[in-house]
Amino acid sequence: MKERNLSKMISWMSVFLVVIVAVNFAITTLTFHQVNRNTRRQQEEVFYMDIAEVGERLSMIHMMMVSELASDNDLDLLLAEEDKWNLSLPNYRTIKRVNMLLGNWKESVSYRMGFYLYCRESGIEMASSTKVTEFEGAVRIHPELVERIKERDYEVGWQLMQLAGETYLVDFVQKNEITLTCFIHLGSLFEYLGKPVYGEDYRFRVWTDGGVSAETLSWEPGLYGSDLIICGSFADRIRVGLRIDGYNHQNESLQIQIFLGGMLFVVIFLVTGFLYLVNRSILRPILRFNEGLAEIRRDEIYDEKTHYQMKELEEASDIMRELVGRIKNLRIAIYEKTLEQQKLRMEFLSLQIQPHFYLNCLNILFSMAQMHRYQEIQSLIGCISVYLRYVFHNADEMVRVKDELTHIEKYLEIQKIRYQEGFSYRIAVDPAVTDARMPCLVLQTFVENALKHTVDWEREIQLTITGKRDGQTVCLCVEDTGDGFDEEMLRRLNRGEDICEEGHRIGIMNARSRIQMCFPDSGTIWFGNRCGGGARVVIRFPLVTEEERKQEPAEMIFEERAE
Repeated sequence: MKERNLSKMISWMSVFLVVIVAVNFAITTLTFHQVNRNTRRQQEEVFYMDIAEVGERLSMIHMMMVSELASDNDLDLLLAEEDKWNLSLPNYRTIKRVNMLLGNWKESVSYRMGFYLYCRESGIEMASSTKVTEFEGAVRIHPELVERIKERDYEVGWQLMQLAGETYLVDFVQKNEITLTCFIHLGSLFEYLGKPVYGEDYRFRVWTDGGVSAETLSWEPGLYGSDLIICGSFADRIRVGLRIDGYNHQNESLQIQIFLGGMLFVVIFLVTGFLYLVNRSILRPILRFNEGLAEIRRDEIYDEKTHYQMKELEEASDIMRELVGRIKNLRIAIYEKTLEQQKLRMEFLSLQIQPHFYLNCLNILFSMAQMHRYQEIQSLIGCISVYLRYVFHNADEMVRVKDELTHIEKYLEIQKIRYQEGFSYRIAVDPAVTDARMPCLVLQTFVENALKHTVDWEREIQLTITGKRDGQTVCLCVEDTGDGFDEEMLRRLNRGEDICEEGHRIGIMNARSRIQMCFPDSGTIWFGNRCGGGARVVIRFPLVTEEERKQEPAEMIFEERAE
């Protein structure tokens, strides 16, 4: 399971919380800003669309009124009527037709409006009002409207006019002595323009370009505090404004959200500060305490002064320092005892190897004496004396590779005397590894084993000893052209199983034990067979010369051996 550093987790958690609050605040601000902008755009689009529609309708009404007066010649006949109460049939039909036409015009719109036609000379008048409410409204404004027409107190085109205490949007069209008027109740027009998209608190105001007052001057388009003002115009000079009160209610919600976000930020800041104090006062001292414990594994030094912030850790540090001293003394004692045991074991293994070779030499001399090969016996005894002098004068357990090879050459000369043409050998070792240190008689063990199990006088056996450098590792290989190892033996050898049987194969097991004792972490022996037949043994160990071994710190040797 992966270990977790609580101090780092707290730090990252604090950063994460701050980032989340900042991102949330930014997203909230952008969201409300976008909502406000979209709402304002929607309200402006609805307002301008409705104003454009009303403007087009007013222009159309004006054009219809102008067209009617200009093209309807029957209206001119009304001017010649002397008695408006006793009309001729054609004029009666004209009045009926015009009344119907005006009524149709009125029904084409959704707000309260009416048409009124007045002839000055004959006094004939016509109105389009059909509903009771519309009739009552027309009756209220009738006196003032007729008075204005008689006195010509009006302008041609749409204009604002106060009639019977209410504001109307009025259009006058005149031909000769006939005046056609359209009046629209401003309140009903505002009801038509009102839409749910504006909310609940809004109001309209209309004015003309020439009738600007101090109040209408304040109705300039824009956002004023919590109010939004939108302005438009129709009929050329009639201006209309929409004021939405409390438009910034959403901004008030935003302010509340910002306040809550600020409170959350303060809470997170306090929590983060508390976590920082916990991290600084508790977790970091514990972390340094653990680092001090890790120093024990590396160099057996423990500095208790780094934990002065907490009394408990300071006391634990004092106890740990005392324990470290005791452990160090115990490890030194165990190390010295282990060295003594290893030295005794190495001496025992060497004694096992040397008598094994002595017995083999005696067997060779016995065989040669049986065959009366006295001259060869003398040569063999000379080689054996040189060989044994090397063994007896080598008191160290580690020798140089080149000394071991020289020793093997003497051994092979001895075996050559015995087997004659039964085998040949080749030694090819890279000079870069000849000064490396290795356990004595290890390489000779596998050379001896190769000759013992391959030479049979029926074929010539080729024995090859090679060596090379692989980085900081020495690789020595012993190969022969014999029958090789069987599969079961290879499996047992490479798995490190004990293959000793009734005093046989002691040399291989001793060689493996000595390699493992001298190089516990990096010394290996691998057994295999050649592709063309025969056995192959590869010995690998670190490249350490005598000079490097003498310069190696005693403490480093202690750690390797103790582990």
